[in-house]
Amino acid sequence: MREVLAKEWVADLAFIESENSELLRHHTDLVRQGEDRSHHFLQPQHEDADDHSPLRLASYDLLEKLVTEAAVRRVADDLSRGSAADRLAGRWLHEQFHGEAGAGFRGDHGAEVGRTFMRHLLAAVPVIVTATAGAGAGAATLVDPHDVAQRIMAERQRAAERWAAGLTDTPQIHVAWAVALLRACLAHPAAARSGSGPAEHQHGGDAGR
Repeated sequence: MREVLAKEWVADLAFIESENSELLRHHTDLVRQGEDRSHHFLQPQHEDADDHSPLRLASYDLLEKLVTEAAVRRVADDLSRGSAADRLAGRWLHEQFHGEAGAGFRGDHGAEVGRTFMRHLLAAVPVIVTATAGAGAGAATLVDPHDVAQRIMAERQRAAERWAAGLTDTPQIHVAWAVALLRACLAHPAAARSGSGPAEHQHGGDAGR
């Protein structure tokens, strides 16, 4: 079952790039037309194989949620170590993630958590953020949520590629586990025999006396 899920996850993680493109398309249509008119003409992506596990849809939604969370944390960390303007942008992202918009990442809050959060960032308007502490207290910068969202989408893609690369080793890991278990089973009788020999010899010697 682990190998089945790993294979599905590798395939599903490859869709993150398409998800990023769809997020941008959806946002662009909303900005230009006031609604997503193209949505009804989109076709789902299908695979030839029809032997998917019952967990496929839920797994995909969970993967998108997790890869989005990982990307948000990485981008926020990168921003926190950047320029003064970057640090303020990172603070704004931290507030969004830990505020109401990111509530879905904490616990079970239904489906499309990652997608909903990304749409929230893309729809947010530019905002002025002011430093409140340190040597730069009072300094302000204009944070562009669209730019932050694009950085997160790029990191989502990189994270998805890293995770997929790690999952491709699942069959080899299982083989290694099986080999280790077989060796342990083969070694056990030998250990038992080596431990019983001296005891039998001693028992025989006592009987002779």
